[in-house]
Parts: sequence; C-alpha cells; structure tokens
Amino acid sequence: MKKLLLPTLLVTMGLGAAFATNKAKNSPDATVQGYVQHPISGLCVDAKKQCSDNSTNPICTWSEDPTVQLQREGATFCSDPLYELN
Repeated sequence: MKKLLLPTLLVTMGLGAAFATNKAKNSPDATVQGYVQHPISGLCVDAKKQCSDNSTNPICTWSEDPTVQLQREGATFCSDPLYELN
C-alpha cells in the first residue's frame, strides 16, 4: 500500500499543476487605463480608453488619433506600451 501512495500523490499533484497553468493562460487580460503623453506639458493625460498589458495583443491606440500609442501611467511620465483588449 505504501509503495502506491507516493506515485499516486505525485501524479495527482502533476495533474493539478497542469490544470492550474492552463487556467492561467486562458484567463482574461488585465484591464489597464490608457494614457497619452501631452505634447507640451509632458504629463500623462487620461485617454479614456481601457487597454491590456498582454503583449501578444495588437498595440492599443488612441481613438482620437490612431497613430498615437497608449501607455501606462508612470510616476513622472507615461511609460510601458499597452495593448488592445481581446
């Protein structure tokens, strides 16, 4: 009986880890507020658009000017590009 317990426990743990990893991969993207850097003041201005931090998605662009890429708000300036929500 003891010889069967350890292999069964290891297989069960492996299956649990596989299911947890698969669930994390299929979870929805985190929603992040998009910001655009003001050309004169250099401050981050709320673009009023939700984006994602998932880099496998296309770049998140501003609805008022599609050539402007939206970014995450940093401490003193806009940083880190954002991506479209799925």
